[in-house]
Amino acid sequence: MAVYTSAYKGRASRAVSYVGILLNFLLLVLSGAVVGFGIWMIVHGAVTVMSTVLPSNDFWDYMAYGLVTVGCVQLVASILAIAAFFRESRPALLVYAFFAILVFIGASIFIGLPFWYKEEVRRDLYLNMEESLSAYQGEGHSDHDSVFWNYVQTNYRCCGVDGEQDYRFTAWSYKVTTSSLYIPTLGNVTRRYPASCCRYYHLNAPSLKTLQGGDWVINPVRLADCYRYNPNPHTDHSFDEGCYLHVKGFLLTNMTLMGCLAIALELITVLLFFMAIFVFAANARREN
Repeated sequence: MAVYTSAYKGRASRAVSYVGILLNFLLLVLSGAVVGFGIWMIVHGAVTVMSTVLPSNDFWDYMAYGLVTVGCVQLVASILAIAAFFRESRPALLVYAFFAILVFIGASIFIGLPFWYKEEVRRDLYLNMEESLSAYQGEGHSDHDSVFWNYVQTNYRCCGVDGEQDYRFTAWSYKVTTSSLYIPTLGNVTRRYPASCCRYYHLNAPSLKTLQGGDWVINPVRLADCYRYNPNPHTDHSFDEGCYLHVKGFLLTNMTLMGCLAIALELITVLLFFMAIFVFAANARREN
């Protein structure tokens, strides 16, 4: 009977080890993607641009470095776990259990942060966008506020916070040098919204590098339809929907996704932890 029980536990241990190897391979791929995304957040200018209006803009820096840290720990843990489950090595399983606890703690932090930040977005984003819009300088300027609005409006097909009418209350609309534009078929036009609100520049959007360098030069000939009914918008050729809902939806969706991924990572980590303990205990009995 003892021999039969030992053989049964040996087969069960081997089956659990195979499942553990498979799950850790999936986590290995996922953790690599997490590290890559964290590095992208650190080096990519789009995150810096978005931080212009984000509540607690340091949050994104902490989040980026946190993703890289947790992802690297999970990478090491997954590689170690694959080797430990494959060899059914008790010392390696113990070390993996320690790494699993670290990943669990890191994932727990990432569960809370996104849902906390969603409340920050709901409370502060609107006012931050209004404040940023009031500092808008124009299409060829490289300050953070101008780059943010030109980038968001051309990429999200929107204009202003609630609509193009918001520009009527900004300093930009009263500066002749920035708001006035000569269009061959229309003459001198005192614009009520910038060229980034025109549909033409959604299809021919300037790159982020161009915006940040202050090198965006608009083509008046291409904007005749957009400003044909100036000061009123020509909705067939310009955007009349505000950017607030677009930016808010983007942030809330990504925060929810990040929180759900952290929950999934934590559940898988807990499962693998107990699987490692099971294999550790099963091999202890077999050795005895």
